[in-house]
Parts: sequence; structure tokens; C-alpha cells
Amino acid sequence: MAVGNATMKMNQLNVHLFLAWWASLREPVGPGRVRQGLAPSPFASNAMRSLPRSLLGLALLLAPAVWAQTGLGTYQLTEGPAAGSDSVVLMATNSWVAQAGGSWLYLPTTNYSGTGNRNLIFNFTANHGATRTSTLLIAGQTLTVTQAGATYSAANPLTALLASGLNAPSAVALDGAGNVYIADTGNNAIKKWTVANGPVSTLVSSGLLRPNGVAVDGAGNVYIADTGNNVIKKRAASSAISTLVQTPQVAGPCGVALDSVTNVYIADTGDNAIKEVLVQLYGSVSTLVAPYLNPAYQVKVPSAVAVDGPGNVYIADTGDNAIKELIAANNATKALTTLVSSGLAQPDGVAVDGGGNVYIADSAHNAIKKWTAASGVLTTLVSSGLAQPYGLAVDGAGNVYIADSGNNAIKELPRAFVDATTKTEPASAGSDVLPAVLPLAENLSGPFAPTSDAAWLTLGAVVNGVVSFSFTANNSSSSRTAHITLLGQSIAVTQAAMAVTPPVLSGWQKTANGGPSFVFTNNQGASFTVLSTTNPGLPLTNWAVVGTPSNNGSGRFQFTAPAPTNDPQRYYRVRSP
Repeated sequence: MAVGNATMKMNQLNVHLFLAWWASLREPVGPGRVRQGLAPSPFASNAMRSLPRSLLGLALLLAPAVWAQTGLGTYQLTEGPAAGSDSVVLMATNSWVAQAGGSWLYLPTTNYSGTGNRNLIFNFTANHGATRTSTLLIAGQTLTVTQAGATYSAANPLTALLASGLNAPSAVALDGAGNVYIADTGNNAIKKWTVANGPVSTLVSSGLLRPNGVAVDGAGNVYIADTGNNVIKKRAASSAISTLVQTPQVAGPCGVALDSVTNVYIADTGDNAIKEVLVQLYGSVSTLVAPYLNPAYQVKVPSAVAVDGPGNVYIADTGDNAIKELIAANNATKALTTLVSSGLAQPDGVAVDGGGNVYIADSAHNAIKKWTAASGVLTTLVSSGLAQPYGLAVDGAGNVYIADSGNNAIKELPRAFVDATTKTEPASAGSDVLPAVLPLAENLSGPFAPTSDAAWLTLGAVVNGVVSFSFTANNSSSSRTAHITLLGQSIAVTQAAMAVTPPVLSGWQKTANGGPSFVFTNNQGASFTVLSTTNPGLPLTNWAVVGTPSNNGSGRFQFTAPAPTNDPQRYYRVRSP
């Protein structure tokens, strides 16, 4: 390095060094860890932050370039038919404006414009007609909102994805394809459930001790809170395993999460702290929340963390029975606030969706709860069927995946809408489709595949949320009803009776064996049974069935009776079917 000013580029971070000519950059001297008390305030993924560091014993100020991308937490939302409100996370560094594209979908006046990140709330009126779609234009980004029609209702049956081969699973994570990654704590393993066909594969089977946290990035790299070994590990997509954070930088870490630029956030449970691994600074570990940093910002035995698009960090503060948020402001400062302070008992898992809504594994209550960003209200999504749920994740459609630890299972709570209106079909054989499930991309395969309760009603393909089915002809004089079960909703399919007219008898004759033979005409698709008795005064139920006529085509039926048994006289009757 020459005398004077020198510039070194470190992972897209411009560090201006004013060093004497005798300075050396050879190992072991290099970028050092942040000293205690000088821990940086991490920035939201699109904001500036200044990071104090040490290099060659000198204090340096690293100023990453502002990530000026503007975006939304999600670009598609589905709402129920009732009037209500919802929200979407807006990531922006500059001023912005927003406008609605339809009369039924509208913004509060306070959200017409603003500056910086925001959970942007919008409203919608009740839908009394068919499914409809409109848009919101927010900071140049389009949010498409689909509202289910008046005949739709919520369909969210708690369903087991995996109910064997696990031992006290503690955490789940999702990739972009919907595959589920599992911290199989009791088996000291990390596993993957593939959404396409449901098989389970083991990604890491050795070297772990009670892993309690798991996260996955867009490249398929898996991050593991290896709790018993007091480390954070990374399994690369190539299957290579490395250690990101060593003891004593963490103590019994139970939770791990990623932000949009793959910085790693850690619930450092044993240290009562929240920490961050800055990937752009060679894996430097900084402390975000800890008693020694700010006594006013404390967490007690934190078990899980989640991060939204702007870089806000959500914390399952297990020991305080609370959910807290470390807010990433555009001025590079952060503030710790409490979102939920009552109604929880040992919250062990936390997740956040693209609308800023927070999902909570309320472990001691065996429940899953949701804090809604638009209202600030805590509601219960699941109140039964779980035993010590420790971890959870949520996808872009609002489907919630749960590590049901006490039941050694992974379960899913789908968020979908189904039109359960009865389908009426004609007596003749045919096919039809059910109204589309919303959202159209909802998983209707594997444990969510629709089922039929009758042999005459057969299910076909499912394409873009539309379930097809076929039915055989109903040759009975009575209508019949079967049911399709779709995401826990029972949809009746009623088929009309075959229209039967009295047969027109012709061609009566006595056969050589003494029995009668006769021909009659009727509807081509009809079917008949021939009954016989020697006492016409008997109830029809006491008449004997002697056969069925053959259909000779064009609605012409023929029947030949068996030989009589010395009966003085015998009576015959044709019945449908």
C-alpha cells in the first residue's frame, strides 16, 4: 500500500483508510470485531447505517451505500367477502404516493403519501356479488387485491404435513417453492419436506446437538441454531457445513432468521440478547439488544426472531411472555417496542408476513395467535390440536406452518376461501367443476387433495384452484346426493332422478317352457327390474325379483321369465330400477 490515501473495497463497502506507509495488512492483523459498547445499530435493508470497527488498532467508520430499492412485502393479497382492512409492508427510502384503483378498495387519507418505510393500511367494502379484483398503486409498485365472492367462506383446516419420523421438532422455515425445512431437535437433525410430492429428506444428520432454529435463503443455504453446541452453522446448497458464529459469541442460541440481504439474526437465548451476523462485513457479530447495551431495551430468554422487508426484527421474548419489535428507522437508529404484552404464555416462535402481521407460537397455551398490523388486535388462529407448538413460519399467501413439538409433527394452517354452494347435476352421466379455490395457487395436493364420499362421483384434475369431477348416470327414480370435501368444507353434489315413463307393453307370448316373454319400450337410459308373485295382494316388498330385462337399443327392452313351477297363475311387475 502506497503512502497517503488508499481505498479498499470490502464486499461493496467503501472503506477510506488514512494510513501511514509502514502499515501492514498481513494476517493476523485484519478487520477486528466491534468492541463492546461500540455495537453498531443495524440498518433496515434499504437504509444507511454507520458501523464502528477496528482495523490495525484504528477506529474506522464503515458506511454502506444506501440500498435505494423500493418494494412491497407482497404483491398479491386475497380477502374474504366481508368488509374489512388489511396492510402491506412498504419499503421506501424517499417520499412516495399511493392511490386505489377501484371504489370498493380504498386508502385512508393518511396513507395517500408519506416518506420511508410503512405498514400501509387499506380498506375494502363488503362484496355482495362475484369475486372481484382491484389494485393499489403504491410508490410505483402494484398490489393486486382479490376479494372472494359473497358465496365464499374461509377454509382453514389444521392439517398434518408430516406425522412420523420426527422427535420434538422445534422450528420450521420455508423456501420460495414452499418446501419446509425442519429443526428435528430430538433427532439432532435438519430435515426437508418437499411440497411437490411430500417426501422427507435429511440434510444434516450429524454434528448437531438439540438444534432449535432453522432458516433458509434464496440460494438454498440453510442456517442452523445449533443450541446444544452454542454455535450457528450454515449448510451450503452444496451440502458443505461451516460454522458462522462460535462460542462464546452465543450461548444456547434458539432462533435464527435472515433479512433480505442475508444478514443473520440470532435469538441468543442464554445471553438474553439479540445479535446479528453482518455478511457484508466478513461475518462480524454485533449485538442489537442486550442488558449491557441499554437497560431499557431488554429481553428475557428470547427463543425466536423474524425479520421483515425493511429490516424490523420481531422477537419472541419468552421469559417476559411478550412479542417485541426492534424497529429499523431510516435514520439508522432502532427502537425496541412491545407489540403484545398480555394473553401469551411462553411464546416460543414468531413469524411475520408481507403485511406486517405477526404470528406467534403460544406454546404453553397450545395455540397459534396472530397480531394484526391494521388493528393491533391479537386473535387466536388455532386453539386445539396442538401440543407445545415451538416454531412457525408463514408464506406469502398467509398459510402458517407449525412445528407441533409435543405431537412430533409438522402441521399447516391454510388460508384459503372456498365456495361451498351445492352443485346440481342432471340425471345423465357428465362432468362439471367447482368454483375456484382462492387464492388460485393454494396447494390442493397431498393432504389437501379433495375427496369424494360416493363411487358415482369421481374427482378429476385440479388446475389453478379449479376442481373437476364426473358422475355416472342416475337411473333411479330418486335423486341422490354425494359430497366433495375441499379444505375441510363439505360441498354437496345432488344429481336429479332419471325421468321414467310407464313402459308400453308389446309382444307378450308364452314360451315353450310355459313361461312368459314380453317386450316393452321406455327411455333408452332407463333400467328396470322384473318382480313376480302368485298373490298380487302382497306388498311390493314381498314380491320376488325374477330378473332384469335386456336393453335391445332405442329404448326397447325384452324379458323372458324362467319356467313356472306348477303355479295356477303368476303375476309380473316391471319396476325402475
